[in-house]
Order: sequence, then structure tokens, then C-alpha cells
Amino acid sequence: MQTLAGHKIRQFRSGRRPKMSRAAFATMVGGRSASTVEGWEDAGKRPRDPSIVTRIADLEIARAEDWYAPAPAPVEA
Repeated sequence: MQTLAGHKIRQFRSGRRPKMSRAAFATMVGGRSASTVEGWEDAGKRPRDPSIVTRIADLEIARAEDWYAPAPAPVEA
């Protein structure tokens, strides 16, 4: 299940021009790798290091409580 934080991270990366890679985002927030960010975005995983949650919140990408909320349902076209 995707979390609201994962959804917001994907929106943040996709909204950049050029689009920010998962690896670049991981580096920016102190994460380990692109696969770590993939887990946050797609699998509902949460950072083990609380400083990463704080960093993402400080950057106003996702709040700490967003890691526990479900992502919005996709809009059907």
C-alpha cells in the first residue's frame, strides 16, 4: 500500500524539470539508494532513520504523519 508520503515524494520528483531521479532524491535527503526511495514510493515502506523523516518534512515535501496515511486513490479517466 502506497503511503501519502510516498505519493508526495513521487509528485515532488516528477514535478521537477528535469525530473529528479530516485537516486538524486535519496542523496538529497540522506537516504541510501534509489531502491530505498522506490520502497517509500511504491511499497509503503518508511525510513528507519528519523532524521530522514525530519529532513523530508523540513523540505515541506511530506509531513511525519503522512508516512502513516494511505495515498489517495488514482483518478479513473
